[in-house]
Amino acid sequence: MERRRSGIALLALVAASCGPPWQVVRQAMPNPMLGQRAFVLAPMSFVNLVVGEKPEAAYLAEKDPGQRGSWDQDKSAMAQMFLDGVRGTAEGLAISPRSSGGFTVEPHVTFIEPGFYVGLAARSSEVNMTVRILQGGTLLDEITIGVTVPADLGNPSVGGRLRAGASRLGGILGRYLVHRTSGQAP
Repeated sequence: MERRRSGIALLALVAASCGPPWQVVRQAMPNPMLGQRAFVLAPMSFVNLVVGEKPEAAYLAEKDPGQRGSWDQDKSAMAQMFLDGVRGTAEGLAISPRSSGGFTVEPHVTFIEPGFYVGLAARSSEVNMTVRILQGGTLLDEITIGVTVPADLGNPSVGGRLRAGASRLGGILGRYLVHRTSGQAP
C-alpha cells in the first residue's frame, strides 16, 4: 500500500510539473481570442517594481550613477528581448508594438531578484510578471508568469540573466497567445 501511495504522489508531481508555465488569474469565457491573429504589445511596465526586498527606488538609491544607468539599459534590453521572445513563439500571430485596434497585451514586471555570481557563491536571478489582455479597454485575460535564471560562470552578469529571463517570459506569453487563439491544450 505504501508503495502505491508513493507512486500516486510521484504521478501527481509529474502531472503538476507538466502543466502550463503560466497561472491564470482571469480568463474570459467563451474565449474571445479564438481564431484571432493580431495583438498589440504595449510597452513593458516596471511601475511599482520590487527589486529583491525593496521598492525599485530604494534599490537604486543604494547604487552609483553608473549602476543606475546600467539598470536602465538592462530594463530597455529586457523589453526588446521580451518582444523578440513573444514573436519567436507566437507562430502565425501578428505581434505589433503599435496600436492598431483589436487585442492589447500589457506586460508588467512586478518583481526582480537580480541575484549575483562571485565565484563559489551565487544566487539565481528571478523575474515575475503579470500580463493583462484587453479588448477595447475591457480586461479579458490576466496571467502571471515567472522565470529563474541560474547565476553561473556561463552567465555571471545580472544584465545577461535579466535579458535571458525576459526572453523566456516572452516565449511563455507567446505560447499562451497561441493556446488562446488556437483553442489547443497548452
